Amino acid sequence: MCLKKTGRIPEAENIFDGLIRLGKERLEGEEIDFFAKFGERITPDDRRAEAHYLMALGYFGKEMYNEAGQEFTESVKFNPNHIWAREYFSRIR
Repeated sequence: MCLKKTGRIPEAENIFDGLIRLGKERLEGEEIDFFAKFGERITPDDRRAEAHYLMALGYFGKEMYNEAGQEFTESVKFNPNHIWAREYFSRIR
C-alpha cells in the first residue's frame, strides 16, 4: 500500500497480483503437511484460510472490494479466529 501511496503504482499492482496468484496456487496445490507427524501440524482449514486471506489482501490493494470481501469471508469461514481477516473485512463494510 505504501508503494501505491507514493505513486509507484506498477510495483504495487505487481505485488497485489502476486498475492492473488499465490493464494490461488495454495488452494489448487494443497499438499500433504510433511511436518504434521512432528507436531507442527497446520490444518487444511488453516491453510485454506490463509490462502483466501492472501487473495483478499491482493484484491483489497487493487480496490476490488467485492472480491476482497468475499475472500475475507471465506478466510473467516475456515478459521473463525483469523483476526486480521475480520479487521480488514470490517473496513470494507
